[in-house]
Amino acid sequence: MNVFQRLRIGARLALAFAALIFMMVAMLVVGVWRLQDIASQTHQMMERPLAKERLVSDWYRTIHTSVRRTTAVVKSADPALATFFAEENQAASKVSSQQQKDLEGLLETAEEQAVFKQLLVHRIAYVKARDAITASKTAGQAEEVERLFRQDFQPAGANYLASLQTLLDQQRRAIDQTAVLIEDNNRSGRNQMLVLGGLAVVLALTMAVLITRSITQPLSQAVEVAHLVAAGDLRRQISSERDDEVGQLLNALGTMNERLRDIVNQVRQGTHAMLHASSEIAQGNLDLSGRTESQASALEQTAASMEEITSTVRQ
Repeated sequence: MNVFQRLRIGARLALAFAALIFMMVAMLVVGVWRLQDIASQTHQMMERPLAKERLVSDWYRTIHTSVRRTTAVVKSADPALATFFAEENQAASKVSSQQQKDLEGLLETAEEQAVFKQLLVHRIAYVKARDAITASKTAGQAEEVERLFRQDFQPAGANYLASLQTLLDQQRRAIDQTAVLIEDNNRSGRNQMLVLGGLAVVLALTMAVLITRSITQPLSQAVEVAHLVAAGDLRRQISSERDDEVGQLLNALGTMNERLRDIVNQVRQGTHAMLHASSEIAQGNLDLSGRTESQASALEQTAASMEEITSTVRQ
């Protein structure tokens, strides 16, 4: 016998609901876990790569503006322009130093460290060439300014900006990789939720079919037995090996059927006994009637004899 049929209906229903609740809790746990994972990765992307990308981007803009400003000083015929931009160059250097300090504390990989180290070398060369141009421009040394611009400043500025661009590209690649990872985790979490949802549906359908069949089939058998009993057919043997409420009902119907059969047999035997007694009573009544008729005839004869005696006495 199926082990499932040994369980009571209440236990079966409880088992089915427990299984569904378990699947729902599993779906909830997986969903929360995946969302937490995505949130954590998004936070990491915002905390490190995106912050570094913004710092490098701001630093690149600062140096690019500084290069354009120094180039304007070189190309201008006014020596006073160098003095005019000197304060801005100093402010740009302070901003650049702060950006360098902030970025240095966020670097993690060896590749970033190598690019940053080369970046510092280019920055020193750039600042040295810029300050030399400013001094020569202030002193009115036009030829020296042109020489420093071509030989020192332009290569140093290009290298400086190229190093910043390399570092910026690294951070953007890291952001892109993190975004791809977040998308992969999102897709994986969605697939896991779909799989768990599909399993929950299959489990619900399976439990529904099993429980429905385990209840409706024996109930149909019990209804059939009840119809047979109502029709007066007590010949069918009814028994069940099930341990649930339906099995108890079938066993109770079997016991009732046997008791009804016994009662019918007792009634039948009583009827036969009553028929035999009635036959004997009828025969006795016939015998009594015959004797009564004989006695009545004898009384008539006696009355006739008495009348004859009376007549004789009178005579």
